[in-house]
Amino acid sequence: MTVLSVQHLSKKYGSITALRDVSFEVPAGTVFGILGPNGSGKTTLLGIVLDVLKATGGMFRLFGESPTHVHRQKIGALLETPNFYHYLSGRKNLEVVASIKGKGEGDIEGVLKRVNLYDRRDSAFSTYSLGMKQRLAIASSLLGSPEVLVLDEPTNGLDPVGIAEIRELIKSLSREGKTIIMASHLLDEVEKVCTHMALLKKGELLTTGKVTDILAQGDIVEVKGNARDILSAYPGVTKITTEDDLLQVYFDATGVSLKNINEYCFSKGVVLEHLTLKRKSLEARFLELTQN
Repeated sequence: MTVLSVQHLSKKYGSITALRDVSFEVPAGTVFGILGPNGSGKTTLLGIVLDVLKATGGMFRLFGESPTHVHRQKIGALLETPNFYHYLSGRKNLEVVASIKGKGEGDIEGVLKRVNLYDRRDSAFSTYSLGMKQRLAIASSLLGSPEVLVLDEPTNGLDPVGIAEIRELIKSLSREGKTIIMASHLLDEVEKVCTHMALLKKGELLTTGKVTDILAQGDIVEVKGNARDILSAYPGVTKITTEDDLLQVYFDATGVSLKNINEYCFSKGVVLEHLTLKRKSLEARFLELTQN
């Protein structure tokens, strides 16, 4: 089942185009990352899906149907860190959120346990670390047992410990069967947490699909030896660059055999001093896509 289907979505603010003809689908049960640098349209897109903003053009569907308040009741959202009361405890703050939502009051103890804050449920919000505050915000989005979570930059501003906590929480929620849609400008975040992604730049969709498929655009082999001319004729090589006295040999596919490369060079009278496979990182792929 498709949880969210975005079809030719556009949004303009006067002369500024925040989104331009964006289309993608979010399969149920996935962790779907909307990746892009600041100003790429991520928050605008989420705002439209959550009915905070109105699209200029295009449409979207939730759970295969035209969106209504009934569909949105199945979604828990964190667009900005909620304005919790600093002098109230974590539990009391969630009681306030549940009262405003009109649902989820019976879920409070369960969601506090779920985000590992139960032991600090009666501590004032002001005593929480940044990671704990963000976990409480995610707990508030879990009230009412939504099928889908929409998180905008869930690790923004956190230290490495806080980032690790939120990452593990997202993975854990995914294992429980929830669909998670998260916007992030952090490449590492999407690579480590998400199963699927859409890459935006200046409001335009550059690519979408499984993270593993987007990464699998070709291997990079690192070589040391006088082999540039020989390897330039090797099947599948698209380009060769030099980095710190090492050749970076780019291939048009994955699954390159180092053994075959080594034997090929040896047969041409070249003995390689160094030969290793470097998987293309999301950062390298991201730079390729955004620069092109």
